[in-house]
Amino acid sequence: MNDSGLLYLTAECCWHDDELLSCLDDIKPQDIEVFIRQMFAYFYVDSLMYGNLTENQSIEYMIMFQQKFHQNHLFQPIYPSMWFNHRQLMLPEGCNYAYTMLNDGHCTEAITIYLQCFQQTLENNALIDVFAQLISEPCFEQLRTKEQLGYIVSAKIFSAYGAQGLQITVQSTFGLDHVNRRIERFLDSIRDYIEQMSEEDFQKQREGQIMKNMEIPKRMTSQGNTFWFEISRHEFCFDRREI
Repeated sequence: MNDSGLLYLTAECCWHDDELLSCLDDIKPQDIEVFIRQMFAYFYVDSLMYGNLTENQSIEYMIMFQQKFHQNHLFQPIYPSMWFNHRQLMLPEGCNYAYTMLNDGHCTEAITIYLQCFQQTLENNALIDVFAQLISEPCFEQLRTKEQLGYIVSAKIFSAYGAQGLQITVQSTFGLDHVNRRIERFLDSIRDYIEQMSEEDFQKQREGQIMKNMEIPKRMTSQGNTFWFEISRHEFCFDRREI
């Protein structure tokens, strides 16, 4: 829920589940029929094929797929200017926003602190990868092991639609104001932690991140998710990890 809530708050166009549910009661069968005609009037197709097939076979499959629609006059390709490009809000420097989302299905509470850093570039991606590698273990050790604020504690990268930052999440039965103060205190200690780190320890962490990036996916689904991530965002940097 924290990830979807964060995306809802920062994405240019994103709907909350409550907003979608509020529209369901008004939907009639006629609305679905109209929607189907509109959907098939103009659209474009992104596809991913990988595994035991050649490039030519993949192209042939896509041609066959498109011909089925063309033969029945079901659609016209949309123009590139009509494509919807996802974008994320760039937060003003020094801003501080708080937002509460309710979920009656859980008895525990959770807090996520998002520190937006910069736009995505290959260099920025590498920088934040190493930074997250440096603080993820200290974050868990301090907030989970020592302070025992909650069973779920994580520090990870939140990346979406061109912007990225650090996301710290704690699921806890303690009051969220108290948890927030402890997270802020941990963040204050990060600068000293990194400045006091030896060159040897830093190199170990950096090498650890390199090894993680170079790890070969163990399942085809994992590899497919990596490919589709690039396709769905129209970035097509399929060798992102190696770079």
